[in-house]
This record gives sequence, C-alpha cells and structure tokens, in this order.
Amino acid sequence: MLNKGLMLLSAAAVVLTSLSVLLSDAQQRALALWNIRAWSFLDECRAATLATRFAKVMREDSPVLTALMTVVMLLAGAISVGVFFCFFAVSSAAALGGILLAYDGRALDDKDIQLIALYAVTAGVSLVGLFTGMKGFLFSAAMIAVAALLFPLSAIEFVARRVAEYEKGPLVALGVLVAATIAFLKAVFLNGSSR
Repeated sequence: MLNKGLMLLSAAAVVLTSLSVLLSDAQQRALALWNIRAWSFLDECRAATLATRFAKVMREDSPVLTALMTVVMLLAGAISVGVFFCFFAVSSAAALGGILLAYDGRALDDKDIQLIALYAVTAGVSLVGLFTGMKGFLFSAAMIAVAALLFPLSAIEFVARRVAEYEKGPLVALGVLVAATIAFLKAVFLNGSSR
C-alpha cells in the first residue's frame, strides 16, 4: 500500500517537474488565467443556485428545522400521492363502470345515478389531492436537489479558489490531474490484462 502511494507521489512529482520545464511562463500564466475563469464560472453557478426560490427557503434562520421539514414533506408527499392515486383509480373506475352501464341501455334508478355521481366527485377530489401531493413532493425533491448541487459546487469552488491563490497552483492542479489520469489508466488496463 505504501509502495503504491509512493509510486503515485513520484509520478505526480515527475509530471509536475515536466510541466514546469515544458511550459513557458506565458503558458503557465494562461493556465492560471483559465483556472481563474473556471473559478469565476463556478462562483456564478453557485450564486445563481443560491438565488433560486428553493435556496432562499433553505437559508432560513433554522436550517436543521428546514431540512427536517423537507424530509417530512417528501415522505408525506409520496404517501399522499399513493393514497390519492388509489382513491382516484378506484372511484374513477366505479364511475366509468356506472356510466358504461347506463350507456348500455340499462335503466338506472335515482340511487344508482347518485352513486355514480358520488364516485365521479370522489374521483375529482382525489385528482386534486393527487396533484397537491405531487406538488409538495416535487417541491421538497427540488429543495433536496438544490442542496445536493450546492454542496459539491461549494467544495469545488473552495478548491478552485485555493488553487487560484497559489502562484503555481494551476500547474500543480494540472500535474495532479495528469498523474491521476495516468494512475487510473494504469489501474484499468494493467489490472484488466493480468486477469
């Protein structure tokens, strides 16, 4: 394990030294400028995500309560969608069956007509409940998606800022990226060929 770690570290050092020798000062400055542009783009993405309505809801005074209520709303929305869908399916099938029975020419009395109307109203109310439950479920799912986007964007922005602040940061980042790519390709192709 230590041997593999030392090999990766020495590979990163070789790549960094090679890049430092091979790239001119202008190319290193261009690489640093590209890194600053990437950092700016990530900062704009994070700011745009924070400006959304869902992010504003999440940045209340009590983020723990907001997270707890989001999970409760997600579960309640999923359960209500299931319940209202079952009611909608049963009542609309019963109303449709009654309508088809009346369409067949069978004489219906007042109780049958009232029962068909009751099933139709139940289907309508269930459909409204279904859409309301879906709205709550989708709202909470959107809040969770925004939170899931904000965490990696904040981490990537933090790393990009630290790299941009260091004079040789972009060069080091490129070297680590090349060394990681080489290590990944070595692991994929050498482990695959030894089997």
